[in-house]
Amino acid sequence: MKSELKELEDLILFGEHSDDEWLLLNKRLEEEFKKASDKEKQDFIDSGAGDLLGQIIEFMD
Repeated sequence: MKSELKELEDLILFGEHSDDEWLLLNKRLEEEFKKASDKEKQDFIDSGAGDLLGQIIEFMD
């Protein structure tokens, strides 16, 4: 079974979303990150998806 963070990673790296959807993904990520194991967190960080999401949200303004 795929972890929630892995699913979010895939949505961020391979999805095309509206501005509102990006913001919802960010909110969902914040919630899932609180519940994830240390390994899941590190895998997500290593993927670069968090950095990408941060850049997308920064440039939406």
